[in-house]
Amino acid sequence: GGISMTKDLTTGEMLKLARVERGLSRWQLADKMGLSREYIKGVEYNKIEIDNAMLDEFRGALGIRKVEDLV
Repeated sequence: GGISMTKDLTTGEMLKLARVERGLSRWQLADKMGLSREYIKGVEYNKIEIDNAMLDEFRGALGIRKVEDLV
């Protein structure tokens, strides 16, 4: 990889990258988390702000230990 852009990525962008890297579609992740696709999309496009508890849910569903591991 090239220069890490972690600091410039929003939470939503990092979550989307993590999801895509794992080959999960938005509906697969939504299904896994018991959320709607619209909600996932909103988070990924930073239309919906999530708290740390919800971020932990995303990290758990995506198998990410900490935010720095997202990219």
